[in-house]
Amino acid sequence: MKVGVISDDFTGANATGVNLIQLGLTAKTVVNNGELPSDQGNVAVCVDTDSRYVTPDDSRKIIDQTLQKLEGWGADVICKRIDSTLRGNIGYELEALLKARNYEPTVVMMPSYPSSNRKVLGGYLIVGDQLLIETDVAKDPLKPITSSHVQTIIQDQVDLKVLTIEMDVILKGVDAVTETLKSHVANQANIIVCDALTDQHIEIVAEAMEKRKHWFIPADPGPLTKHYIKQKMLHSSESSNENHRIVATIGSATKISESQVEHLAQQSDVEVIYVQPEKLASFTSSWQYEVDRATESISNLLIENKIIVVTTNHPDFNLVDLKAKGQEENVGSDKLAKQLSNGLATITKNVIDKNSYDFNCFFSGGDITASFCEVTNSKGIKLIDEVIPLVAHGELFGNPNYEKINVITKGGMVGEPHSIDVCIRYLENFTNQRSLN
Repeated sequence: MKVGVISDDFTGANATGVNLIQLGLTAKTVVNNGELPSDQGNVAVCVDTDSRYVTPDDSRKIIDQTLQKLEGWGADVICKRIDSTLRGNIGYELEALLKARNYEPTVVMMPSYPSSNRKVLGGYLIVGDQLLIETDVAKDPLKPITSSHVQTIIQDQVDLKVLTIEMDVILKGVDAVTETLKSHVANQANIIVCDALTDQHIEIVAEAMEKRKHWFIPADPGPLTKHYIKQKMLHSSESSNENHRIVATIGSATKISESQVEHLAQQSDVEVIYVQPEKLASFTSSWQYEVDRATESISNLLIENKIIVVTTNHPDFNLVDLKAKGQEENVGSDKLAKQLSNGLATITKNVIDKNSYDFNCFFSGGDITASFCEVTNSKGIKLIDEVIPLVAHGELFGNPNYEKINVITKGGMVGEPHSIDVCIRYLENFTNQRSLN
């Protein structure tokens, strides 16, 4: 993805570029009339037009020229970086962007930058604990600010249709904002000004923008651009990641693991397959029968589901009395415990071997992880990161057939009820980012 950012000053261009780097893009700032870089892949070019204090006519010309350069460069998305205290030719520059494309796009304007104490409520920009007009910025000798009301500031500069989305709508969530965006676009709004007190509010608007699938231009000091590009990248990667699947194998027979499985089972995009521990903790034919049954069930579910959980941890299942079962089968209880973990590992391996998806795995229980390395003839795990305390992310190594598989490993007594869900979402995001890069 190529992102073009138009900024009226150099530091603002840098600030937005740094935000985009956090998404995995390469970002470069170039001066006005500078040559655009030839980088390929996920890249952002932030152009400093140095147009904050030029005349309105000059600012329009500069914006038009910059837009042509960025589109010639191949920008997939155009974003407008604006000053967080609304200095400069904001209205004139937004009008130039819209006019250059026959007013087909719609600008979504969010001056809020919560981490820098810039917030908009009821359409009024608050800086720290003061209205914009009460700050020193309002006394700018070249272009003083005469209002704290964002819509008023824009319409004092240009004759565009400016509508708003205020906090009461944003608090209702993504669907409500999406419907309001749809209504405002149908009413031919040129600019839509949105309230925001927190980053979460900005994320809601960004998700609604992507969900609406309209030609939007984000205009903001950085956060909206970041979250909007993140949404576009995620949706793009979702369409390219249809072949990815996650298998979570959980053998830990603890109350903590049981609560984590229960929490996970409540998620609409997760399917849980329960296997009988009594059948896997055995050297009889029941072991192979249960392995084959579970493998077949999971393979069928993979057609429609991307996340499958296989576990022995069901509230109705009793703990296996390994000592008694060992006496029954005339083997040591330690060997039965190993047979149980080997069964879960073999189910996971068989699912990977028999299906043509790209797999990543989550394992709860060190014995399950060790068994999986053994049954796949892998030497171990190359560590990459800590997901949450005591939970590691890495890649299998030692067998070329499995080296592309990312795994997360967690002990059975580790974490909160939501911890496995957090790990699986981490794997999803990691897969998305890897495919984008």
